[in-house]
Amino acid sequence: MKKISELSIADLKAAHDFVKTSLDSLKKIEKDMDEEEITSERIKASERLSRLENYLYHELLDRVISLDV
Repeated sequence: MKKISELSIADLKAAHDFVKTSLDSLKKIEKDMDEEEITSERIKASERLSRLENYLYHELLDRVISLDV
C-alpha cells in the first residue's frame, strides 16, 4: 500500500472524493438516526473519516499550489 505522500495527484483526488462521499453518507445516516442509536464507535469512525478527509484535502491543495509556483 502506498503512503499518501506517494500518491499521484489523480489518485489523491480520487481518494479524497471517495472519503468525502463516505463521510457525507455517514453524516446523512447519523442525521436520520435517533440519538440513542449513535454509538461511540460510529462517532469515532466519523471523526476518523473527517480527519482523513481534511488531511487528503490539504495534501491535494499543497500539491496543486506547488504546481502554480
